[in-house]
Amino acid sequence: MTTFLAAFGLFLAFEGALYGLAPEVAKKAAAAMIGTPSERLRSMGLAVMAVGVAVLFLAGR
Repeated sequence: MTTFLAAFGLFLAFEGALYGLAPEVAKKAAAAMIGTPSERLRSMGLAVMAVGVAVLFLAGR
């Protein structure tokens, strides 16, 4: 559970940094996603999620 909370806190810190330090970049990224097909977004999201889980697994060892 500690690893999960640490990972979630890190996620929030990076997400907050994006919107806090570069809001225009965040807006452009969101606008670019609107034109991206749902299947591609789903594939990319699942791939990133798998990498994240693998990193958490390796970090917890």
